[in-house]
Amino acid sequence: MIVKALTDCKWVPVTSENLITDFGHSSDAGCNMLQALSDALSERLEKKNNNKIKMIFEEWKALYGQTSNLSISQVNGILDNIGFQVNFSEQKKSEELKIPVALFVIHTYNSLLIKILGAEVVAEHALTTYKGFIRETVSLDGQLLIDRMEYEIEQGNFFSGAGINGFGEEVIFSWYLDVARLKQHQAKIIDGLKGILLSFSMYRADKLTSARSKDVLKSFYQDLVPNELRKSLGEFYTPEWLVEVTLDRINVKNFLTQRFLDPTCGSASFLLALIRKIKIQATDDGWGDLEVLKHIINNVWGFDLNPLAVQTARVNILIAISDLLDNNKGTDIEIPILLADAVYSPARNPKKMN
Repeated sequence: MIVKALTDCKWVPVTSENLITDFGHSSDAGCNMLQALSDALSERLEKKNNNKIKMIFEEWKALYGQTSNLSISQVNGILDNIGFQVNFSEQKKSEELKIPVALFVIHTYNSLLIKILGAEVVAEHALTTYKGFIRETVSLDGQLLIDRMEYEIEQGNFFSGAGINGFGEEVIFSWYLDVARLKQHQAKIIDGLKGILLSFSMYRADKLTSARSKDVLKSFYQDLVPNELRKSLGEFYTPEWLVEVTLDRINVKNFLTQRFLDPTCGSASFLLALIRKIKIQATDDGWGDLEVLKHIINNVWGFDLNPLAVQTARVNILIAISDLLDNNKGTDIEIPILLADAVYSPARNPKKMN
């Protein structure tokens, strides 16, 4: 950390450009961790017996990893641009699984990054007793590092300890901890984790003015997942200008008197724009920070059926309200983003059934 601080000579703001530079496919931290994850996942999938990671992957693949209409040239083009290799000993298995494995690895990596960013936002705004999550974690070795990541990040205890509840519920991408406990993969996974933590240690997570102005995590994800692959998955993110045009067309004069729900919120682009409008109107009307915070938490909601989108949206919302939390330390909240499929009707309350 000292060497990196001396060589970089600057703190890094949280922007999509910086995230892409430091953690994208061409970065050392990104390439090392992505390759370590890919090698570990491929090895587990080639095991003839069932194992936890194989079952998690198959469940994810059935729900979120189905691609369509990709030619051989498109597949090769995608694999040439992801910054890591997918290696199997069996050629047939390699052809069938290369794209799903690559996507699952990218999703896992992205989930890990945004959760670490969320933890550092909480720490740097002094919402917890940790003076700096990354600075205290990067110095740990072996099992201690794995245990810290599992307890604090994947189980969500770091966030709940700061009064931010329901933050780490989606554990489908925590499989990297299981392979980190295997002797053949531990060194590479731990080195990858340390590389990510070290790069993040130079970020100013307490200065988020730029990050609050737009959806930085959406741009980072779009850089991680090649365009052709996102098209085959049917993933199309709303551009910032269209978000603003849409909100103008709903013709709401007073955003403080309405409740909002985005039933397919993705990374929360619409909700972030709504929060900005609410904060501006509330400030003009003389509201205090605590009143604004409670109003947003109670009146701006998002659903999505993709666990990665849910986690991304939660971190984006956390960044958007971090200034309000900074002035109201100790306030318990629940980030209003739920893993849910808005197509299905709610189940009837059994207590009210005849």
